[in-house]
Amino acid sequence: MTDTMRELLQILLRDIRSTPGYRELDEGGLVELVMNRVMELSYETLTMKESDELIDLALARLQSGYGILSDLIESDTIQEIMVNDHRSVFVEEKGHLHRVPHEFSDREELEEMIRMIAASVHREFNEMNPILDARLADGSRVNAVYRNVALDGPALTIRKFAGNKITIGEMIEKGTLTGDCASFLLTVMRKGYNLFISGGTSSGKTTFLNALCDVI
Repeated sequence: MTDTMRELLQILLRDIRSTPGYRELDEGGLVELVMNRVMELSYETLTMKESDELIDLALARLQSGYGILSDLIESDTIQEIMVNDHRSVFVEEKGHLHRVPHEFSDREELEEMIRMIAASVHREFNEMNPILDARLADGSRVNAVYRNVALDGPALTIRKFAGNKITIGEMIEKGTLTGDCASFLLTVMRKGYNLFISGGTSSGKTTFLNALCDVI
């Protein structure tokens, strides 16, 4: 994205979001609003191809609550998304950490997306409530901090969990758990004893806990 396109996108998104009632528009109404604003902003600045690209960029951010992160959230291979600032996005994919080319147009766009996530779980995200700790509808864990409590804030992490559950039986088959250990743990669960499960990030705590809870 060129500097000119980035600047126009920032102006366009601010303009759209300040338009009364834009959130209540249906898809057709939103598309029409964006197209009209792009024509006003870029009449003598961009080519037709660049104008179409600007429209697509704006709609991608406005039509989804997760904006530019939508494809990352929907990916089955990504376990965690880390947004260090609006131009620095990393993911953990198949056990490896790497940077992705996704960029928010500015801090305000990132903050707007976090506010929408907060609103979906009936929380606020602002200077008075600068820390968000919540879960998405699919169970993903969300942590975010506002710019007033972060060095390069705002910042956001989304920890995803696999949709497929692994059973105790599958753990035994794969050699993750011995039969004797499984028998002991299941006996403990059935008798109602307390268990403490600990481990590092991505070590399988939640997967193991879910498998044990199937016994209840």
